[in-house]
Amino acid sequence: MDAAIASIKLYCGEVLEVSNTYESDAIGFKTQNRFLNLAMKIKVDCGPLQLLLRLEAIEIKLGRLKPSIFSEYTDRQMDIDIIFFDDLVMNSKELIIPHPRMQDRLFVLKPLAELCPDFIHPVFKKTVRELLAECSDQSKLELSLER
Repeated sequence: MDAAIASIKLYCGEVLEVSNTYESDAIGFKTQNRFLNLAMKIKVDCGPLQLLLRLEAIEIKLGRLKPSIFSEYTDRQMDIDIIFFDDLVMNSKELIIPHPRMQDRLFVLKPLAELCPDFIHPVFKKTVRELLAECSDQSKLELSLER
């Protein structure tokens, strides 16, 4: 996680805030591995597609392999997603912003709510705090590292 944060600082822009780190079970596939999750607020010097390319390069540098042809979800060393990009709404082949499943994932909403609880989702017109309160995800989420 520290290597990812350092790489984002180096290649993507200024890291303004980093949430606590949470440990969660996998969603969408079976594995005995647990995942570490955090949210970051960054100030970038590029647009969303260029940011995506930079983040994908960081993922590969940190050991991410190409997705399995058998499943959309697999174990991976690093997975970095763009959840919001200011209040931009974007739906292209390469990238969907806001992230299309963020409202259904406790492991996204909990750390995100630490950084921007009053940010209004540009599609749902609800705050991150409201989305967290309404989230039906009952998966286990544990605080792993306080920042």
